[in-house]
Order: sequence, then C-alpha cells, then structure tokens
Amino acid sequence: MTLHHIFRIKPPSKPFIKGKSKERAGRELARYKQALLDYEEDLALLNDPTHIRKILANALKKYNWPSHGPVRHAIPLDPEGSSTRPGINLAQAIAQDPPLFSTVPASGIVPRQDEDGAGWQVA
Repeated sequence: MTLHHIFRIKPPSKPFIKGKSKERAGRELARYKQALLDYEEDLALLNDPTHIRKILANALKKYNWPSHGPVRHAIPLDPEGSSTRPGINLAQAIAQDPPLFSTVPASGIVPRQDEDGAGWQVA
C-alpha cells in the first residue's frame, strides 16, 4: 500500500438495494456497515501522530535512496588545510585581492611600510 492510499481515505458509498432480494440486500448492508467501521477506524488512526510517524518512518526505510560515495574534490587541500586554486596566475590573484595603496595617492606621496611591517608611514 502506498502513502497515497494510506492518507487518502474515502467513506464507503451507500449501497443501492432497491429492487434486490432481502438476502442480497442484507449482505450488501452488512458489507457497507463493515466498510463504514473500517473507514472510521482509518480516520481515528490518521488523528494519531504516533501512527503517522510510524508510517512515515517505515516509508523512509523502504525508500531506495540513491547511492553516493565519498565526494572527491577537484581542488586538493594544501598542508595548512585551506584549498588552493590551481591554474590561478599572479595577475588574477592581485585582481581578486588588491594590495592596500595599489595606486599613487593624489598628493603624489607614496606611503611605505614601517620597519616592523605593522603600519604605513609617509616619507
């Protein structure tokens, strides 16, 4: 039984017994009463959250999941753990991360780095 059939239940249709013999009408009424009892039981189960959880858990277990192996990355890792970018040249690297003061300021004074490399000074 699929999930569609479990969650989509319909009440049984009333039997058409007009013009039928008493025995046959009795059998059809008995079938209808039993179908009505089954319908009410199914409705009660749909209001039970533990039952629904069990149905969904079983459906997930039976599902054929696609198999995926370990992912191989095209970009290998460097020893520090960050990814390297193969095929990148210096111009691309500079364009992505331009250095500070890459152009000469309007004053014409080019700043240079301190001796300790921590800051910039104007000569």
